[in-house]
Amino acid sequence: MTRTLHAACILNPRPSTVALMNPEFRHQGDGKITALDCSFPKTLRLRHRSEFLHTQRTGTRVHTANFVIVICSNKHNTSRLGITVTKKVAGSVGRNRIKRAVREVFRCSISLFPARCDCVVIAKRGARHLAPCAVAQELSKAGRAMQRARHRAMANAQS
Repeated sequence: MTRTLHAACILNPRPSTVALMNPEFRHQGDGKITALDCSFPKTLRLRHRSEFLHTQRTGTRVHTANFVIVICSNKHNTSRLGITVTKKVAGSVGRNRIKRAVREVFRCSISLFPARCDCVVIAKRGARHLAPCAVAQELSKAGRAMQRARHRAMANAQS
């Protein structure tokens, strides 16, 4: 499945920069870029309240300056992402902007997130002031801590 993205991309409005940052993007001659697969399928999402609650109750927490990341092992073959942004953090536009940025980091850098784990990213109040590239930097800095949390979550699941 190919999807055409206009130059107004989340991470950077210039298609040439997006194509350089992510090799799965290809240029077209009309100022658009084509992504091989930029979808976020249902199999990669936490969709039900019970899944969020289970992850938050049994998972291991990783704190950053603007996010709390809760990691819990799952029985699926993939990592799944859930995002929580409350009204205390920002208005509807700000909440959606934060969620789009976190989803984009998950899709483009899925290796940052532990394999076979459910991840719930909870935004703190300072997250509304972050640019999408700052969200990516903050989550990438937390990558090593997320891997350690995965090992703790796997140990908790086995016992």
